Amino acid sequence: MTHSPWALLLLNITLAGLLSACTDAPNPELQPWMAQQKIQMRKEVPLVTAPQALAPERHHPVDSPDPFSPAKMMQGLAHEPQASAASKALIAKELARPKEALEAVALDQLRMVGSLVNSDQVVALVQLNQMVYQVRAGNYLGLNYGRITRIDEKRINLREIVRTPNGGWVESPATLLLQEKSP
Repeated sequence: MTHSPWALLLLNITLAGLLSACTDAPNPELQPWMAQQKIQMRKEVPLVTAPQALAPERHHPVDSPDPFSPAKMMQGLAHEPQASAASKALIAKELARPKEALEAVALDQLRMVGSLVNSDQVVALVQLNQMVYQVRAGNYLGLNYGRITRIDEKRINLREIVRTPNGGWVESPATLLLQEKSP
């Protein structure tokens, strides 16, 4: 659809005339209202008080014990029960069994590089240096008696047995995640 240049010129002149009607012409009703609003408008802003200087407090060792002292640490450990019979039995089972090859290596040195499904059993591929090992649920990894509890395509879940500060042993979960190939 084409328009003649004369029609476009006429349209532009009409629009310019309509827009010129929106000027700042004095409005007799608006001027008194604006004057009243200016009077009512708050002109003073209250001053903000200056902040008080912060004086650091000194630690007085006479008044309170040092929170980092070995005696304070021993007080906290005294409230924990000593290594229980269950704790000793937990580690005794681990010490009685023969060690697997990947238990001689820290968990952070091992990399999960893949997983396979082999006759309805999931097998994880774990790399140590340039060697790749197959591990299954029930195998052991790492220095903390880490028994594999579950394997899926992106992670190996382990149950580790770690020492507590009071000499006992507790089970702790750990995870070895699939490592993408680095460039």
